[in-house]
Amino acid sequence: MTFAGWYGGYGQTVKIQWDYNGNTIELQYSHLDSYNTGSQINKGDNIGVMGNTGYTTGKCLHLEMRINGIIVDPGDYIRP
Repeated sequence: MTFAGWYGGYGQTVKIQWDYNGNTIELQYSHLDSYNTGSQINKGDNIGVMGNTGYTTGKCLHLEMRINGIIVDPGDYIRP
């Protein structure tokens, strides 16, 4: 985990970053009501609880993915 806390209009946010085949991958989960405060995240871990923090009009989860700092569609990379 590279960041966990209040992130402006995104509200409570968790950012996870790692290197993969020479690329830097970052996932950002925002508008959380609460989040895991552990420093290490493993596959299958609960990262947080969907919430209504920051600039929202109701409960939601904002998922953002960046590869080398460029925003990409996470649906192209994450399998259900």
